[in-house]
Amino acid sequence: MFTEFGWVGAGITAGITATLALQWWLRRIPAAVAPDPGASEPSPVGTDEFLDARLPKPVILALIATTAILAMLRQDYALLLSDSLLLAALSGIAWWDWQHLTIDIRLVALTALLQLGWAVLFVPASTVELLLGGVFGAGGLYWLGMLYAAVRGIEGLGEGDPAVLGLIGLWVGWQGLLTTVLIAALSGLLIGGFVLFCTRQPLLQTRIPFAPFLCLGGVGTVLLQQACLCKSPWLVFLHTF
Repeated sequence: MFTEFGWVGAGITAGITATLALQWWLRRIPAAVAPDPGASEPSPVGTDEFLDARLPKPVILALIATTAILAMLRQDYALLLSDSLLLAALSGIAWWDWQHLTIDIRLVALTALLQLGWAVLFVPASTVELLLGGVFGAGGLYWLGMLYAAVRGIEGLGEGDPAVLGLIGLWVGWQGLLTTVLIAALSGLLIGGFVLFCTRQPLLQTRIPFAPFLCLGGVGTVLLQQACLCKSPWLVFLHTF
């Protein structure tokens, strides 16, 4: 059996592997969304913008560190596989949306299928609960965006945001969705407001991607759920919302 240090090493190894796989995927996105020479509509992402497809070092370090922490806390090979998949996918989704204001829906779909396959193999009793988390997450945020657009007359959410919350629901279940949205909203308000203040951009006229904050909320909820299982007192009260 691994010691805690052994599980940290396993988590670091899994995090590095997930990072390499994600970097490979990000480099393949341009080929998938590159405009057809005969197409009349331009690509939503400029060709020159693909030069920054690689993840920055802080994101890579955060991915590896979080994977190592979860590996040490859970000490389970199956959960390490699932955690690595979640953290890699959310890191890629968040970074790409922050840079290009677009979500690679193929990454969302592939990750969802892999997680469902993992659930069937390792936690079949929880498959329905996780599936409900995905359905309620995607459907709930979709209808919230529809209501916002009907009241304000403008789009408040991107088309891919409900899919991202649905993906997160496949990990946190329907019980963790409200915590995820709460963390996402608070972090979006604080971080997004700070960025707009520093760049002196108008608050109501500037588009801010919401998926990165949903991803942050998803990771935070997973950590809080694990804290509850470990009976850790830090911020556990958030998970009661």
